[in-house]
Amino acid sequence: MRTVTSLVQLTLLAILFVYVALTLLRIGREQTPFFKELPRKIKTIAVMLLAAVLLPQWLGYALLSFATGQPYFTIFNETGIIALVAAGIIFCLGQIFEYGYLIQDKSFEII
Repeated sequence: MRTVTSLVQLTLLAILFVYVALTLLRIGREQTPFFKELPRKIKTIAVMLLAAVLLPQWLGYALLSFATGQPYFTIFNETGIIALVAAGIIFCLGQIFEYGYLIQDKSFEII
């Protein structure tokens, strides 16, 4: 069971890292870090981080409950709380970049 949850977590983390790398490459191609799609991409990274940490844990608890016949579950453990805080910070960065894009877009309209 531990192997299955580890495999799921490593797969989700690999997908997350590829998405982050593609986002960073896109930022490198743009003339500015404030482009229309970036805030959505950053917010997606936050959700993917949370999913990569929490879903395998919840899957592991579900498999353990099924195998033993006794309910095992926790919503957040220490790792989940740290992932929740990190995802919250990353989500806030998405909001900041969205605001920066709106300001830059308004300044281009004025010019």
